Amino acid sequence: MAKIGSLLLVLFFPLFAFSQVKVQLSVDNPKVAVGDYVTVIVEVNADKNVSITPPTMPAFADLEFVDQSSQISDSVSIINGEYKFVRVNRYIYQYQSIKKGDFDIPPVQVDVDGKTYTTNGTKVTVLDPSQIGNQAQARQQMPRGRPGFGNPFDSDPMDELEDMYKKLLRRSAPQVGDMKPINENEAFAVRLELDKNRAYVGEQLTASYYIYIPEGSLLRSIDTLKFPSLNNFWKEDIEISTRLNFEPAQINGKRYNRALLASYALFPIKHGSLKVDSYKVKGGVASQSMFGMGKMYTYTKSSDEVNVNILPLPDANRPDNFTGVVGDFQVEAKLEDSKFKTGQPFTLKLKISGRGNAKVVELPPLNLPETLELFDKKEEAKFFPNGQSYKEFSLFITPKEVGTITIPGIGISYFDPSRMQYMTKASSPIDIVVEKGESYVPNNSPLADNRAAPTEIQLPSLSPSLSAGVLISEEYSLWAFLIIVSITILFFLYRLKADFKTNHYAKILQKKAKRRWAKASALAASEDYKNFSIEALNYVNFLLGEIVGQEGSVEKMQHNISLLPTSLRKDVEDDLLSTVEIMQAIAFAPEEMTKAVRNKAKIKEISKTINQVTDKLLKFKMSQSNL
Repeated sequence: MAKIGSLLLVLFFPLFAFSQVKVQLSVDNPKVAVGDYVTVIVEVNADKNVSITPPTMPAFADLEFVDQSSQISDSVSIINGEYKFVRVNRYIYQYQSIKKGDFDIPPVQVDVDGKTYTTNGTKVTVLDPSQIGNQAQARQQMPRGRPGFGNPFDSDPMDELEDMYKKLLRRSAPQVGDMKPINENEAFAVRLELDKNRAYVGEQLTASYYIYIPEGSLLRSIDTLKFPSLNNFWKEDIEISTRLNFEPAQINGKRYNRALLASYALFPIKHGSLKVDSYKVKGGVASQSMFGMGKMYTYTKSSDEVNVNILPLPDANRPDNFTGVVGDFQVEAKLEDSKFKTGQPFTLKLKISGRGNAKVVELPPLNLPETLELFDKKEEAKFFPNGQSYKEFSLFITPKEVGTITIPGIGISYFDPSRMQYMTKASSPIDIVVEKGESYVPNNSPLADNRAAPTEIQLPSLSPSLSAGVLISEEYSLWAFLIIVSITILFFLYRLKADFKTNHYAKILQKKAKRRWAKASALAASEDYKNFSIEALNYVNFLLGEIVGQEGSVEKMQHNISLLPTSLRKDVEDDLLSTVEIMQAIAFAPEEMTKAVRNKAKIKEISKTINQVTDKLLKFKMSQSNL
């Protein structure tokens, strides 16, 4: 139940939002017919590391308990430029209605980290089937899909006529409740199908999970209880089904109808025997015959886990610039124009595309001539369901000298598993013509060393002077002297006030930074490394934004670093980016993939680097306030 104190805390302390707890009770349908199913869902939104005691549901005299299950889902979102982590725990209870009436589902209590939270209550109305109506009955009989994805089956425009035909058959047929239940072992199956069981590190495997229903049976409901975690693989979604499209299939001479549940592109991140784990569902199935549909029975099934043999990449003939890219790629560099002016930036687009996971491609060495300066870059990457992908770097370059300049070819090395050898490909060199810009000063000019020299401000002489042979009177000289002194005093008072405000702001920033880092350090001390990394990332982005006077956010981080003075940027950029990369992995990658860095020693090293970098940033800010 939401509390006023919690609301105020969220409003005034948004950084603590990830630790809030919310509990809620709901039903899938508040109006059902006698004999239909009612699903009660208790949802707990909380931080991943809290301990939750599942709620105990009361017994209902007129609702018969059928089954229960639970689901867990994690989400990380970016709100106002900061990472927010939430885990949603769902406790699902299924009941079958026995008789007509209005029934209260009372509030239930949930213990979270030893503290008791109470949900809301709700009502369920059970009616005669004749009161529900054809459309409502059809909705009740439609199978339930994954929460949030709607009905996985197509509706049949002939449903109404078919229902009338079935009613005629039932007048002389045995009751459907008398039909024999489906054998649990033959009710349905979930199968994992791999396109290969042997691959190199970084080479794509395709894992597809199908549900198989025997002929003569109908799937009436389905719930995903567990998605495969697929640790030790870089995973890209090929298709996550929002509607089940069945097709005929045959296994060992037996006929089935099968539908795809999910398909993933997997890229192994290490060699050895790696496990592709299971997909678990709960499904309700019923028999079909000429007399109609039998009673629905619910079963829980999982696919088998399969081990695949992952080979290490060969050491022989491995290029020095190889960074782990596997597949078959093309490299292309292009410009929108070929003529530019000194001091005016242009954009060079470098695109690596082909078969494989281009998302792991790092920006290769550019080897630009001294007459060109790279001052910023951004990147974009995408993976397609057909196994193709690309990564495009936008490089912002400023020419410093006039003349014809050659941008050299930019190359990458990758391992091609189809050829079983390393390949190197590069873009073609590009010639550009640089013309003189408005502020151009040649490097060999005597003015080059003074192009940034500040202009000295000459104050007027306080001594009386002669102009055109006329003596300035003593009275005029006195007034001129007083005016100059007054202006000078006002100028220094203005500077003093500005310096005070700047220095005061810098001290406030130091205090804010200290408080935020203390929070992150507390999480590290409690070995909550995931939330430590999230909080540390938010801290770094906040401080960068304050230093350069821009929005401090995840999306703007690279841009904000580029706005730092050159000497400071060179001093902190490499350490900062490498540390941020590790923190992002700890915060968002599966734990199995980050075991090597998820330990006290590594967190201590990360903390030390962050302290060193942020100290330099704060010292720079303080030095600015003292100028």
